[in-house]
Amino acid sequence: MIRAPPGRRETVSLPTLFALRIGDLAAGCPVVLEPDEARHLKALRLRAGDRVRVTDGAGVAAIAELAGGGSGETACVLLDWLPTLPVPPVVLAFGVANKERTLWLVEKAVELGVRELHPVEFERSRSVADSARSDAFWKRARRRALAALKQSGGSYLPEIRPVTDLASWLECGNQVDHRLLASQTGTVSLDEWVRSRDWGGGLALLVGPEGGLTPGEADLCAAAGLAAVRLGPRTLRFETAAVAALTVLALQHDTSGLCDPDSTQGRPGPWRSHE
Repeated sequence: MIRAPPGRRETVSLPTLFALRIGDLAAGCPVVLEPDEARHLKALRLRAGDRVRVTDGAGVAAIAELAGGGSGETACVLLDWLPTLPVPPVVLAFGVANKERTLWLVEKAVELGVRELHPVEFERSRSVADSARSDAFWKRARRRALAALKQSGGSYLPEIRPVTDLASWLECGNQVDHRLLASQTGTVSLDEWVRSRDWGGGLALLVGPEGGLTPGEADLCAAAGLAAVRLGPRTLRFETAAVAALTVLALQHDTSGLCDPDSTQGRPGPWRSHE
């Protein structure tokens, strides 16, 4: 049995596989892999006896050893738990937009760490050609998110919510302590905002569509109490603005005491987004 040294950061050198609910199991238990993961193993040319990293996307990760399976199944045996870094308590909401640029944003959001992704329909996003609205597209986006999780050695797969309109999103509350709007008219930068406040209870960041918010939408956000924060003097595409903001939040989370990687345990409890 392999023991992860106390305080060791996540092991990312091993190939990462995805398996649901491994946090409910004990070391030594077998885990039958989904067909997609079995195909991934073939692509990596791994075989029985090789070691891999397994995560459930809910904050639990383990070292496992590949084993044979019956009836064409592929399985692995859990050896021991690995420490994991907590995900920044961030909900990212962004305008419905071009499919390829949205997929890129989903991928980068997983790498940087985000709790939930909320696509929002704005007035200026309704006419976007090749827009990301269909259920089929968002299934594809989840597959891209899962691939990014495995490639980056992460342990948290963000929930992707259905597309909603702005008014409905503002009314839902988002179960966070703070809600921010990325805006060039903000009186404080995002970096200044997160440095001066305790946001361990979570925050939601809204990034508008190409062309920005209409005056009516800006009024809705202000009435809902969203704090306007600047990302800098440049006009950014929606996906660039979102990644720039997530980078600031991830760095602050990892260095401000909200995240202490040296205090993580060998078997963290499963992270739940609504607890």
